[in-house]
Amino acid sequence: MKFNWGTGIAIFIALFVIFILSFVFTAAYTHTDLYAEDYYQQELDYQSTIAAKSNAHGASKELFLSQATNSIVVHFPSSMKEDEGSGTIQFYRPNNADGDVTYEIKKENDKMIISKSKLNSGKYNVKVYWKEEGKDFLVTTEIVVE
Repeated sequence: MKFNWGTGIAIFIALFVIFILSFVFTAAYTHTDLYAEDYYQQELDYQSTIAAKSNAHGASKELFLSQATNSIVVHFPSSMKEDEGSGTIQFYRPNNADGDVTYEIKKENDKMIISKSKLNSGKYNVKVYWKEEGKDFLVTTEIVVE
């Protein structure tokens, strides 16, 4: 077999086609998670989210999360007067939807203790949502679970 410029071009084209096909198959089987299943509806209702965040603006300075060895402690504002079951705490995992966890707010002495048993280590976006006196409140923050 004689190697000339035509053979080189044929080998180059064959390798290029193999590269492109492997790239297409890899991209086709890559798992991607949506931010939320009802993403478009949430975008349409975004004005209510803005209102809830502005209602919670003062509370966001008092609401914070801290970590213990096996738990996360959510410290609520002392002025918060929510009814049982009127709020949620959502832990959203940006890189894996299987890591998302939602809890109903059940506070004791302005705190709620959440076990880390359902949370994987890594970054979470946390949304604390509650209703008080007919108004919606939303505080968002980030936490890195150790």
